[in-house]
Amino acid sequence: MRFTSKFGLLAVASAICLTGNVRVFADDKLDIGNTYITATNALKKKDMKGFLKTYTDDFVMIASDGTKLNWGAMKAQLETQFNADVNVDIFDMKMLSCRITGKTARATSLSNMKIHGMGPDGKPMVMESTDKADDTLVKTPKGWKFKSSKSLKTTMSVNGKVIDMSKLAPPPLAKKK
Repeated sequence: MRFTSKFGLLAVASAICLTGNVRVFADDKLDIGNTYITATNALKKKDMKGFLKTYTDDFVMIASDGTKLNWGAMKAQLETQFNADVNVDIFDMKMLSCRITGKTARATSLSNMKIHGMGPDGKPMVMESTDKADDTLVKTPKGWKFKSSKSLKTTMSVNGKVIDMSKLAPPPLAKKK
């Protein structure tokens, strides 16, 4: 192919660069979606090590009321939950949308969970929750990982009774705004 002008060559070079960038972003979006799937599958299996591999060591979770849970507090809370005598009936975490800028991504996600087991009073308990969140992920040499998650809206029920999330005490080690 012979180009008769600099503009023709520039147009082809631009198209190649743009197509290459779209391909990279498409692969990144797929990889980010797979990070959600990996975290979901690990949680379903109560595989704490596998679950934690999807998070950075400085991960921060922010509840809808502004309470912050740092990495150490979240890890301790997860260990308690993973060791609890409950069965995970449903856990699903899906990416709804994603915007990638370089090695950082902002995603909106929706999580649904249903567990059953014995409550603190020794009676059977079924807990269901739904959480919509604004997640930040970063690209690391080991793939995309969660850096932070801000809960936008959480609903929870225990044995069919809706829980007022604003009246729950923050988890230990959590910091209020």
